[in-house]
Amino acid sequence: MKKIFLIMNLIMLFVLVSDVSSKEVPFTLEDRDRLMRVEARLTEMDKRFEPLWDRQTMIF
Repeated sequence: MKKIFLIMNLIMLFVLVSDVSSKEVPFTLEDRDRLMRVEARLTEMDKRFEPLWDRQTMIF
């Protein structure tokens, strides 16, 4: 009896976990555009700090 109860609980747990993991998170065009803007800003900041990193490596 306990084995049957345990098996049923495991099956139910598996079904619940598989249902939760199969849901897809929506990714909109607005999200894509926001990521592109963030990437552009980071690239810009990298360019600004590159001379500082070069100078630092020359000192050490």
